Amino acid sequence: MTDVNIRRIDKTSVSDADKSAMKRVLAAAFAGYAPHMAIWHNEAANTRLMDEMVEHFLRRHEVVAAYIGDHVAGVALWVPPGHEFMSDAEAEGMNSLSLLPPKRGEFVATRVLPAIDVLTDASFPDAEEEWHYLFMLATDPTVQGSGVGSALLAHKIAERGDVPLCLHTNSERNARFYARTGFTQRAEHNLPLPFGAVWNDRFFTLPADASTRAMRELAAEAEST
Repeated sequence: MTDVNIRRIDKTSVSDADKSAMKRVLAAAFAGYAPHMAIWHNEAANTRLMDEMVEHFLRRHEVVAAYIGDHVAGVALWVPPGHEFMSDAEAEGMNSLSLLPPKRGEFVATRVLPAIDVLTDASFPDAEEEWHYLFMLATDPTVQGSGVGSALLAHKIAERGDVPLCLHTNSERNARFYARTGFTQRAEHNLPLPFGAVWNDRFFTLPADASTRAMRELAAEAEST
């Protein structure tokens, strides 16, 4: 079995080489992910997006990397509880959107991403604010099947304490992977895109019965009436 070493990345000490490697792993993994590329459209936009996401998560959130020897083999980007994912000003400054055709970029920014948030919040209010939210998980395609993704998830599962984990995914293959690692699908939404694809969003949690404060309050109100 491949020896995978998991490290939480410190933004003050991460090397430029490792930072570049994490960006390359994310870009390579998502370039082969059809639902993602249906939106991000081209290699340049995808590469720029991953550059921006690694820099953003190092500044604001949590980056965990998997190493095989000295090689960055996988990356997980986590938003911790109580953290705003991205401010409006930060979102407006994302250069990757400018690399998309104008109408596509506008649709992604103003329709797709907000719609997913609204649909999730309707069933799981405040989930992404109260729980650990996995924004992206990627394995270097050259070591796919070596247990890298499972090791990254196992690291967070082991340290989460009583705080639930949640994530979105858009592919059947990924859905099966997350189910094998202990996550449960709690919701599914299909968003037709104007450029011919469908954004099939699946929301997973661990544990299966994870609930937010608002969900528990609503349940208590229903029981009392």
